[in-house]
Amino acid sequence: MAFMTALGRWLGLTPKLTSLLAIGSSICGVSAIIAAKGAIEADDEEASYAIGAILFLGAFSLFAFPAIGHALGMSDRLFGLGPGWR
Repeated sequence: MAFMTALGRWLGLTPKLTSLLAIGSSICGVSAIIAAKGAIEADDEEASYAIGAILFLGAFSLFAFPAIGHALGMSDRLFGLGPGWR
């Protein structure tokens, strides 16, 4: 959440859009953005941009995470279980 907030400020995004991106990336994705939209009184346009960005990041992760796991020399099973499992 802190990283996305800092990134949004660095990119010069509006505070509401930055908040929606931070919430969406750290909590639960699109459903969190929709729930927070009303709470912070964000515009439909800001919510649409946030939803699009979160969906893009999710699609990107589908390809990036397996590549990261293989680069670290981990099997698919071990990478899926996480670093705390041995």
